[in-house]
Amino acid sequence: MRRQPIAILLLILLAACHEGANTDLGSAGTAGEQTLQVGLATGTVVLTVPAGSVAAGTEVAIDASSGPVPEGVGVVGGVVHLSPAGQAVDPPATLTVSGFDSALPAGSDAATLTLAYVEQGGALVAIPTTPFLGSLIGSLDHLGDVVLVARVPRTVRIATTRDPLLGRGRYDLTITVGSQVAGGDYPLAETVQLTADAGLLSTDTVETGAIPAFATLTADSDATATVTATVDGQAITNRVELELRLPVVRMETTLGDFDLRLFPADAPGHVANLLTYVTEGFYDGTLVHRVIDGFVIQGGGFTTGPTRKTATHDPITTEADNGLSNVRGTLSLALSGNDANSGTSEWFVNLADNSFLDVPRDNSPPFTVFGEVSRGMAVVDAIGGVATVTRGGLPDTPVEEVVVTRATVAP
Repeated sequence: MRRQPIAILLLILLAACHEGANTDLGSAGTAGEQTLQVGLATGTVVLTVPAGSVAAGTEVAIDASSGPVPEGVGVVGGVVHLSPAGQAVDPPATLTVSGFDSALPAGSDAATLTLAYVEQGGALVAIPTTPFLGSLIGSLDHLGDVVLVARVPRTVRIATTRDPLLGRGRYDLTITVGSQVAGGDYPLAETVQLTADAGLLSTDTVETGAIPAFATLTADSDATATVTATVDGQAITNRVELELRLPVVRMETTLGDFDLRLFPADAPGHVANLLTYVTEGFYDGTLVHRVIDGFVIQGGGFTTGPTRKTATHDPITTEADNGLSNVRGTLSLALSGNDANSGTSEWFVNLADNSFLDVPRDNSPPFTVFGEVSRGMAVVDAIGGVATVTRGGLPDTPVEEVVVTRATVAP
């Protein structure tokens, strides 16, 4: 008799997993020889073992039991036995569970369901699953006892990563709610509330349905922040301490150095823009090309000559409505013409209270404050006091060039 290498399809009633079920119901077949199928009135569990995934002649069986099930793990029904237990399956087998809606406990959400192996001692390990048209389909790489689990929140985790540009100025947070099933996180992340005692959180409630959920913590001062994640309505919390530091750019010039402390919480686009130019070395060798004593010093757009240096990134959208004012020692971005969204590489530092720059006037747009001089204001004042001349059609240019020899992000 010729053997037919076709899959073994085995079906049982999900209700057979309930207490009082007939535990004799089941089916078995010898791999590589035949296909067996058992169909019952409502609900099915289907085991599909591809031909060649187990050794020819291996007897594969499936049946159901009302127990034992570890208490308090949210298991729907009982244990489905896939025999021989521990048998490796390559390529993987498929386990499909459908028609289970009527078996869910009151108030359960089908989105929390997963399939899991029952390990020794009753521990549950998630089986990779995909929902499909009301069914739950899992991929099995070995045989053994399996249960259908309604996951419940048991833990909450906060993973943190420094922003690659802002460093300790902003952290990316990844929030995951763990369940009683190892490898089977709880999917309804909107139940998590976030709080921080320093810095600015992008949200206090994580995004609905995100697996995992994401948020950011942005520095608004130098501080140590404690971020707490709490699963609503349950005594499940976790916290992490993060060192917040506002990013600082050091401008080294031929008249001395000064530091610019940036405000990412107030003007994230402007801060990221300046830091991008700094880290790319754009400002190295540029001039402080405009100096008006008692008003501003301006740089970032010319090299020696003066020769125009073309910006390498798109203009930045205005953030002038952030509540910060162009007072002495603050940092803003220069604009082109009357366009509030035209700032690129050219920066300026206010030498006096220039708060009139905060609001539109005489067809001039408002200027966005995004930092301040944190060290070396005497150097800035010294630059502001140099003699100037009109050179190459450029007014208010220092007679003796003031060069930014290097710009770096301070450690």
